[in-house]
Amino acid sequence: MSCNSSVQQLEQSVAIDTSAETNMGLKKLTVENLGQDVIRDLAVLNPCYLPLLEDSSYYHIGFGKIGFTYNELFNSRLSLNHPYRNRYIVGDFNSMDVEYNSRGIKEKLPNIWNLTDFQKVPRNLLDYLEKAVGSQEFRELFYSNLDTFGANQTKMLNFFNQVWSFKTDPIETNYNSIGNTLYAAGQTLCLCEAYEDTLILVARFAVSSKRLDISIKKSEDGSSYRSHFQLLPVDNYRHYYASLNTISSRNWETQRKYTFYDSLHDLELGSINKDITFYRGRVELPNFLLIKPTVEYSRAMPGNGVHEVALRELARGMLGSPNSIGCIRISDFGSKFCRWWVPQDANFFILYQEDKYFGFVDSSGHSISAFRSSKDSDKFRKWMIDNYPDESESMGITSFGSPYNEKLLRAYKMYKSEYLSN
Repeated sequence: MSCNSSVQQLEQSVAIDTSAETNMGLKKLTVENLGQDVIRDLAVLNPCYLPLLEDSSYYHIGFGKIGFTYNELFNSRLSLNHPYRNRYIVGDFNSMDVEYNSRGIKEKLPNIWNLTDFQKVPRNLLDYLEKAVGSQEFRELFYSNLDTFGANQTKMLNFFNQVWSFKTDPIETNYNSIGNTLYAAGQTLCLCEAYEDTLILVARFAVSSKRLDISIKKSEDGSSYRSHFQLLPVDNYRHYYASLNTISSRNWETQRKYTFYDSLHDLELGSINKDITFYRGRVELPNFLLIKPTVEYSRAMPGNGVHEVALRELARGMLGSPNSIGCIRISDFGSKFCRWWVPQDANFFILYQEDKYFGFVDSSGHSISAFRSSKDSDKFRKWMIDNYPDESESMGITSFGSPYNEKLLRAYKMYKSEYLSN
């Protein structure tokens, strides 16, 4: 059974209850007045419900609020009658499930027939457009039938050339790897639409969020160089990502020419913008969507964005696992579709549980670390230092630190049996 059909069955059961309550003259049941038990069940299958879940483990206690209301899903900057005001984004950033195994990634690409933008376009014409992806024969057929799109002709051509033609197969994996180290994969970016009686998951893309940070070091000859070290947005650094943000600007890229028709579509979404973002003035970050934390999260890091993987090829194979220095990395097609679909000032909810944000796994996706918290890992650190002081020093194991440190993991794999027998 697919996730979508499961969501529909749950929502159908709610609809049945709604009908019964309406017949009894009671209050109509809508998304706005769903109970927390129902929301919890729906959020497992459809992360669009996740912001409505009042679960403190997904939030940084002491900042902002725990759980949002149905009305807070909507874009507060667009007019009340704006057709895209109901669009919002959910960053579902848990890599591990309740059993601390890899959640795995299975992208849900947008369905051309279900996009609200094209509801007035005949189904058979959308079929031409869909089959034109990856097929020269059908692409020529699509071009030759453009006149049958009528008033939508130019809009459909621009959409195909600028967005849909870049579509690839969905990413599906149980874990990611760098060398011999396997990482839990499960982080996704979900595009959502809110309606009175349901929340629609339009698309779900694999993404990679923060795991690393940068330090400047000195070499023996006195020259400076940049080095990466692990710094997860957990524990004392949990405030790094705000639970609620807005997409304050939507930038472009050099791979595609920004056309007059792109500006018309941008105008529909709330802002015209052909600017291009470069990291440190050199490396392009294509289709950069700037993430602006709301005022409730004043300690959150400003200046991050959602953008196509650009800094190194290795990161493309890490989508689904934390691997960036702060921004949210996404695939080529994912970045282009998000740039086309996300309206100006859309709400962006980033939600995760600290102990499930990042993890190491074996080839079956099962956790290979016994550490669920810093308290657990610090016990092992102390045991290592007490029993193997020289080895601890050579491996760089200190008394305190993150439970997800790769050197600590290596030591745990070496001494696991002895440690557990004590």
